[in-house]
Amino acid sequence: MSTVAEFPPERSVPLSDEASALEERLIQEMKAFTTTDSAIAFLERINSELRTNTTLRQVAPGLLSSLIDLAKGNLLEKTREGRKILKDTICEIAVVSRPRECYTFLMEALSLLPDRATEVANTTTFIAAAGLLRGLSRLMVRVQAGRMKSDRARYLVGIVALIQRKFFVESKDGSPTADNDAELLEELTGACLELITTYGYDSKVGAAMQEDPKESSCRLEVLTSLACLVSEELCRRVSKSRLHLPLLGDTPDEYELQRGLVGKLLVDVNSAVYQSPGILQYTCSRVLNLVPHEETGLMQSSDGVSALDMAQSRLGWLVLAYVERPRGTRTAWMPLVWSHAVYTHIYACTIQLLFESNDVLAIRSGLRLYGRELQEHLPYQTYREGRQQRWNPGKLFRHVLEIAVTSDEIMMTLKERQQVYSITEKDLRALPTEERFDAYYQIEKSSGVDEVVGIVLKLYKDDWWAEVLQQPGVVRVSLVDRFTQATQAALTGDFKVVDGTDTIIGAINWCRLVWLADPQHNATARHMKSSEWLNGVVTSLVENVANQIDAELTIEKQQKADDEQLKGVEMSRLELVADTVGRLRELINTNSLVNKGIDNDSVMPDVKES
Repeated sequence: MSTVAEFPPERSVPLSDEASALEERLIQEMKAFTTTDSAIAFLERINSELRTNTTLRQVAPGLLSSLIDLAKGNLLEKTREGRKILKDTICEIAVVSRPRECYTFLMEALSLLPDRATEVANTTTFIAAAGLLRGLSRLMVRVQAGRMKSDRARYLVGIVALIQRKFFVESKDGSPTADNDAELLEELTGACLELITTYGYDSKVGAAMQEDPKESSCRLEVLTSLACLVSEELCRRVSKSRLHLPLLGDTPDEYELQRGLVGKLLVDVNSAVYQSPGILQYTCSRVLNLVPHEETGLMQSSDGVSALDMAQSRLGWLVLAYVERPRGTRTAWMPLVWSHAVYTHIYACTIQLLFESNDVLAIRSGLRLYGRELQEHLPYQTYREGRQQRWNPGKLFRHVLEIAVTSDEIMMTLKERQQVYSITEKDLRALPTEERFDAYYQIEKSSGVDEVVGIVLKLYKDDWWAEVLQQPGVVRVSLVDRFTQATQAALTGDFKVVDGTDTIIGAINWCRLVWLADPQHNATARHMKSSEWLNGVVTSLVENVANQIDAELTIEKQQKADDEQLKGVEMSRLELVADTVGRLRELINTNSLVNKGIDNDSVMPDVKES
């Protein structure tokens, strides 16, 4: 638990002897509490006298840290009334005190709260923390002029930095941090949303608010970050509630959590963003330009600590809050007028960002978004719209396939894997031909998972052959180049056959498809089989694979394996690849276009034969 304040408090005006004595007496009185009733009576007395007792108003900010110490004890833990009066007292102190002076004491008290990631705190502590946040929000509303108004963005940076660390860092075991978790969630979310709606005004009024454009941009960025943090907290709870349910199902049980408090708070998040002109404008512009891995240069707080890592991954959770809001909710921050292409772009990038979080809840949320929401838009966007997108089809589909191939039963069942494969195949084939072929090649080059490359090579081969058959009388040089590019990528470089079985078989089967084609009725196949250069390339690739197979077979036979079953599997894979390669070598060796009396075609890109 923190014992030293990160924000030392400052008095605007030194206290008189009378005020200092009153402050000391009240602090000692709080330390001496032994019963809940005495603590509640004290808080009620302070709360009722704050607006009438001038001396008490002067010393009140200095009581905040002691009030937090009171919250850390257990006197108020079992009484909701006590927690409410404690929160109200903190808010009242913020309202009646000098703003700049009270701000320093509020930040001191906030910094002394335990970090969520390292220590479990009781409910009262977090309710008091919610009071501190609401107090900060109401305090800064009262600032009418001066540095505190013109630099309010910097103050917000410091506030949100503490909010993130104290309340929105996932605890190690993922369990709630207090017994009364629902009350805690409602209070903290409400306090954060009050901060958002209070300062989420339009950036265009920056000059009138004594705020320069950079400060305005920082203010909107940090408040958007806060909305993203709240969204992540809520959406993770929704995803966790679905762990035992089908990944892509649509049953009433899957929406049970949204019908309660979490659903209400998701509506509140959407409403807070929608009703804050500056936040809405800023968020929409950021989401429309959403690209994974992109970060912004967020301003620093006064102590040099960045308020938030406002990487775009944060925005993914805000998009998910829009998707996960209860059905039938009217208020939503994302407009309904965007095209299928725009929604495809937003959802595709959001899915990639959720995958990059690298935890089960985020990945399952991304897969659900992929299998449901994205499918309502991707197949319906036009080619022109699709070419305008900044999302990366190859990267998205590679991520999805790699997760499906490598995940365990917690992530998805065998049936769900088959669903994901079918959806991915349909989505890839919804892309224009050239864009689809580019995506296939990108996945082949970038994926390190053999099974994924094997799946993609099969799709690539089938779609490539369908294109060849569209114009059997045309030598499609562009398709010849695609074939050469794909097979060279699959069969060159340093590799172990046992680790690349699917990749090698996929490429070899593609070659066999060409060499088995009837040259009399297929100009592209005839051109490829008659090309000395291409025959040389394929022959060289096949011989290299054959030599590698022989070397690995020799090693496997000589080595004594500790695991006979594993050795048997590896031998089977090597023999399977050897058999497939042998069939292709036989085709190449026996192929002779000259004996069939067929002349070579002149190489003309996509021009029909005369």
